[in-house]
Amino acid sequence: MEKLTVQDFERMVKRPGKFAHEARYIPYFYHQDGSDYEQFKYGKSVSCFKVNPEDKAMFPELKQRKVVKLVETNDGFVCEVK
Repeated sequence: MEKLTVQDFERMVKRPGKFAHEARYIPYFYHQDGSDYEQFKYGKSVSCFKVNPEDKAMFPELKQRKVVKLVETNDGFVCEVK
């Protein structure tokens, strides 16, 4: 698979679909090979990703973040859990 760019992720959140209206880094983490660890919250499995310096360089809005948590809803949307 071709490596996706920040612009690709920005397009994904602007179009209808599983990432619509989410932050541009959501599809980036969703497309990672695997999460760093899982949590069970709100009756769902939550994928947790540690934010590393490379992630922060690509997405400056994550500068103060340590972890991004994602859940896939029953409708197929991917959302961030805060």
